[in-house]
Amino acid sequence: MIKKMIEDLGGKGEILALTYRTGEVCRNREALMDEMLKDHPDIKVTKNEVRIPGYFEDGAQYANAWLASHPPGDEKLAIWGCWDDPAIGAIGSLRSQGRTDVMVYGVNGNAQAIENIRNGHMTATAWEDSFTEGYEMVKLLVDIKKAGADWQPKAAEVPAVLITKDTVEGFLKDHPEAVQ
Repeated sequence: MIKKMIEDLGGKGEILALTYRTGEVCRNREALMDEMLKDHPDIKVTKNEVRIPGYFEDGAQYANAWLASHPPGDEKLAIWGCWDDPAIGAIGSLRSQGRTDVMVYGVNGNAQAIENIRNGHMTATAWEDSFTEGYEMVKLLVDIKKAGADWQPKAAEVPAVLITKDTVEGFLKDHPEAVQ
């Protein structure tokens, strides 16, 4: 998702990053973004940490403040949520201000994010196949039990699926359960 956002910005512009440092997954995603942006000094980042509960409201509030200092113009702008929901909150602010010049990115591919992509309000999300993730995890239980104290943790990667306006309809044909 971060690579897509950097490509869409063309290597320069500004990002509002909606973070959540209490959660390990969001911390890791933020660290990855920071690492990837090191090679793009012309992309400036403003970070705001959202709360749980309150991520929709915080996303909207931070977007309102950020948008006030980033009027429409020639500069490329993006909002990134370390998961979909804060970015969806920001979409409310964009829509209420009639702003169509800001790209919006999230992660997890929840039903609201997919609908926002479908409706042209969100640029992209990365859908996490929770069913397959759980299936792969359960398959490891046999090995874990066999190994006992000798078990060495390992990752069973399930790649995310990038969803954009160009891929959303095909994605929904393959995964109708994602919006149910």
